[in-house]
Amino acid sequence: MITILLSFLITISNNTNPKSTKPCQVKCKIPDQYEETWMSYAKYIGSDDSDYTRERTCEVHEEGEKWVKKKADPSCISSNPDDCVVWCLVKTLTDTIHYTEVTDTVLEKRFVMDSIMIKRQLVKKAHKAYVDAPCKDELTDDLYLLIENQLIALGYTIDETQKRRRRRQLNQAIADYQLDHNLPRGKINIATLEALSIY
Repeated sequence: MITILLSFLITISNNTNPKSTKPCQVKCKIPDQYEETWMSYAKYIGSDDSDYTRERTCEVHEEGEKWVKKKADPSCISSNPDDCVVWCLVKTLTDTIHYTEVTDTVLEKRFVMDSIMIKRQLVKKAHKAYVDAPCKDELTDDLYLLIENQLIALGYTIDETQKRRRRRQLNQAIADYQLDHNLPRGKINIATLEALSIY
């Protein structure tokens, strides 16, 4: 009898709704995801010449798309030179960085360790996906107030005297913060709250 009752309880526990154990989620826009390669070096911070430094040049390759202004089209007949500018969509961007590197950190102490991103490659394009978020019962006025205070402390504008527009301004500040910090965008989510040191 005890064995039958025990097996019945195990069956019930195994058949419970799996969604009840999952965290709440919201659909957000996930920004482009990049893989970056960094190079560390001893950056010279002295003001005079040193025998233990050398000038370096580094090419930085960044995968992505960007509209770049090129030379004016010679066949353009417009009197306005801005009408003749040709714009091109460049797929891979290359930039050149010049820096002074300390070659001997034992003999030359005027340096700080620095790093340069030498390659940035797109791993996954922006897309929509479900991300972990606070459940509806956790979206309290206290949580909104915490978010608001953190964003104001970070310099985001929310006019506390405008009660009617306050929530709209808060939502805009959240969206701006998510965009500035490459976070999932659209709604309040756990990644945003962690970045704000709230979770």
